Amino acid sequence: MSEHDNKFLKFIIEWSKKALKYKGTLSLEEFIDNEEAIILCAFCLKEVWEYASKLSSEFVESNKHIPWDSIKGMRNRIVHNYEGVNPTILYEAITISLPFLINDINNLIKE
Repeated sequence: MSEHDNKFLKFIIEWSKKALKYKGTLSLEEFIDNEEAIILCAFCLKEVWEYASKLSSEFVESNKHIPWDSIKGMRNRIVHNYEGVNPTILYEAITISLPFLINDINNLIKE
């Protein structure tokens, strides 16, 4: 893996962990009612894609097990506000998907 990709993968992990931190122990219902947490988490996920978009095409192609298109889709919904940001989808992305993303990337960095 190139130094370039390694650097951006570390940023992806950093912003993913920030999203998890800002979601904290909030339940889905608490999260939906917490505008500050929604805004902070949405910003973090936007940053995850911004750094993912800087990865080399070779890296992305060789790591198709990571859902790059889903990450990009979430970023586009946040940035362009397509039909508003659905807090439930945001919550599920953070709670379910980010731990897997962090784990997958950590495994790639260790290789």
